[in-house]
Amino acid sequence: SLEKVEKRLEQVNQKLESVFIEISFIKGYIFKFTNENNEEKKN
Repeated sequence: SLEKVEKRLEQVNQKLESVFIEISFIKGYIFKFTNENNEEKKN
């Protein structure tokens, strides 16, 4: 039924959102980490 499909889509959307959040955390962490490494190389 259409209701089941809509519920399924909602679940998928929520999963995708949490994945995007995790990816942005990881990106931020990697960026911070590489920045710290670059600072050390300059000195």
